[in-house]
Amino acid sequence: MTLEQLDQYGKLKTRRGVLYRKTGECREEKVDCVTDIVEGSNREYPFQRVHFSIAGLDPEQLQHKTMQIRGWEREMDEIDADLKQVEEYIAGVADPIVKTAMELYYLSGSTWPMVSTEIYSNASNGNTLRMSVQRYVEKYPVNPDKE
Repeated sequence: MTLEQLDQYGKLKTRRGVLYRKTGECREEKVDCVTDIVEGSNREYPFQRVHFSIAGLDPEQLQHKTMQIRGWEREMDEIDADLKQVEEYIAGVADPIVKTAMELYYLSGSTWPMVSTEIYSNASNGNTLRMSVQRYVEKYPVNPDKE
């Protein structure tokens, strides 16, 4: 795990939310109904020419919509895997201060002064916490219990 991967967590959460919303909106969009008239005949004698009206969904529009939704769902699956990787890394951190700082900063989106206030009741230790997290990530790119 790198600091860059941890920093991507908030952006990935935002992107996933946008994709989820777009997918829902696309699913609710109506596909145009197309109608046509075809020719046939009666089933029995006298076999007279009869016109039938048929209706259905526009196949091109339906295919485009389906492909778009599948693409967004694939991207959401990839994002979910990345999010899970970050969450598992943070869950495996042994140091409680570092773990709490990482949860508050990366997962909750707090600023370093806010994290410092939460942990130490003052905002002056934000850089200390940031450096502790940085040193931990450099020392343990993979959690020690996973090696």
